[in-house]
Amino acid sequence: MHSRSFARTVFAVAGVALASCGEPASEQVSPLDCTTDTGISQIPTLVPAPAGYSVKYEVIGSGAGTITKIIYRDGTTTPVVVENPVLPWTETVILYPDMDVGIGMEGSVSNGRFELKYNGTLNAASGGSSGAQVSGSKVCEQQFRSSTSVN
Repeated sequence: MHSRSFARTVFAVAGVALASCGEPASEQVSPLDCTTDTGISQIPTLVPAPAGYSVKYEVIGSGAGTITKIIYRDGTTTPVVVENPVLPWTETVILYPDMDVGIGMEGSVSNGRFELKYNGTLNAASGGSSGAQVSGSKVCEQQFRSSTSVN
């Protein structure tokens, strides 16, 4: 009788163990919130007027995820909002001293990577130094690896 009781216990434990095995770990990963920004800074005032910076904003991505909004500064008082952008996304604007520069995004990533960045250089036509730059970047990333076995 003890052997039957032992066998039942073994089968019950095995059943519970099998029942707890669900989807692979990759399917159980919750999306990571990618609501982030590069921060806001001002275009330097140490450039000769009317020098401006040509600022290129970019958002690139790979893997599984969604970007629902991109928010960037274009020199006006209200940030520009781009709904449901198609990646890769770029926009170039001209910004002048004391104007705000920065980019943000809203979305989530399950198994991938999003990068938002800006890079601005002083317009050559304004006679400024080609080394004068403004830049910022931020990455939102969540990666998982599935394990494989070789027999």
